[in-house]
Amino acid sequence: MKTFGKFSSIWVSTDHPDIAQEAERLGVFVHWRSAETATDTASSLFSVQEFCSRMPGISNIGLIQCTSPFLSSDIMLMAYELLSRGYDSAFSVTRTHNLLWKETSNGEITPANFDRRRRPRRQDWNGNLQENGMLYFTSIDCIKFGLLQGGRIGYVEVPQLQSLEIDSKIDLRIAEILFDAHLFDI
Repeated sequence: MKTFGKFSSIWVSTDHPDIAQEAERLGVFVHWRSAETATDTASSLFSVQEFCSRMPGISNIGLIQCTSPFLSSDIMLMAYELLSRGYDSAFSVTRTHNLLWKETSNGEITPANFDRRRRPRRQDWNGNLQENGMLYFTSIDCIKFGLLQGGRIGYVEVPQLQSLEIDSKIDLRIAEILFDAHLFDI
């Protein structure tokens, strides 16, 4: 397992004593989330804004999602290097080749990312970049403006299997299977 080693400090944001205890056991700082930011409906941005308001002097922040089991130090390093090269923010994406449809206000549907008269074959086009929620590296200025991605924005493309997010019990089971198959060097 490779290590990243670029953060000046590592914090776990939680309101749960067991998570805080484990973080402290590992030598990680704990940011105690307020009741307002520790809800199921609070956005990641809201929590990051709360953290930054309590930590003056921060210039950049790296938000790593705990629901991303296959995040690797290589992916983090690519995002870090984008900020080092002058980007204001960088985040992780996955390339998809899905033909998307959206509902209109009158209940009908229309293509969202293709022209029906020139319907592409999925293997013949570059596809779309889909935000996968794995990581967000950004300047404090973006956070102050209410943005996880702002200014000059870079991205790190993550292979589809590696970008799995655990949002359900099925996702957890899939992650266990992929982990047991030793498919990723994390």
